[in-house]
Amino acid sequence: MVHVYSTWQENVGIFCNDPAICWKASQPKDVAKLRSENSEDALTWQFFRSIEAGGLVSAWAKHFLAIEDQFRLYYWQRLPDQGSLDADIDRCLATIEPYHTAEGRQRTETDLILRGARHVVMVEVKLGYKEREITGWQQSPTSPIVPHYEKHAKPLLVRAEDWRVTLARFAQLYKNLMLGHCLAEKWLGDDAGTQKVHLLAIANGATVYRKSSGDEWTYADEFAAFQETCVMGRGNLHFATWQDLHKWASEEQQQARLDFVLTRLR
Repeated sequence: MVHVYSTWQENVGIFCNDPAICWKASQPKDVAKLRSENSEDALTWQFFRSIEAGGLVSAWAKHFLAIEDQFRLYYWQRLPDQGSLDADIDRCLATIEPYHTAEGRQRTETDLILRGARHVVMVEVKLGYKEREITGWQQSPTSPIVPHYEKHAKPLLVRAEDWRVTLARFAQLYKNLMLGHCLAEKWLGDDAGTQKVHLLAIANGATVYRKSSGDEWTYADEFAAFQETCVMGRGNLHFATWQDLHKWASEEQQQARLDFVLTRLR
């Protein structure tokens, strides 16, 4: 039984006065979820704010992404001390999703962005349950695959002619890549390039979908299928589980700073 706290602060537990998490908690669509111990937003905040405060982000990125850089972290497209959307991200979203912007519809909201001097890393997070169909990256049925996506998506696809079908299945991953390339042009300037943009998908390694045939399918399998559709190099497309993050945190030499998040990860 998933425990739901009476307030989001009880569940989140740390850095509850930071403007970014306060903004997240102010959103009617999010506040109830933040009260649940099964909240992927809460766990994202708990883990990454903990390693950020402990000065461990570079070590984490070297281990999981095989890149070295100094990063600033954006949670839901906001720095921790900012409650408003970053201006550069806002402009990129208006470019990629002009229909959503004009109509006041929900735009792509990246769970976490790592902004470095040489790299931009887009992070898409899932938690979910152990037995569930692997649909977490699909386009919401209430949100259309609009024509404006085409010119941004096609350069990323092995089969550009299949852009609508591919986006429908892997929407959250590709929309983050589209946004990442726009941000790289703004943030990295002349250093911007495909090799500078990274995507990391974090999911629950315990989630397994059992097909009617008896075969099992996991988020790792679904990510491998995504990689086959994308022209980007495998060195820029990363997958990790929360279990992987727990293992790294438990082995980190400065793990005394991570006691709280280790408890939550367990």
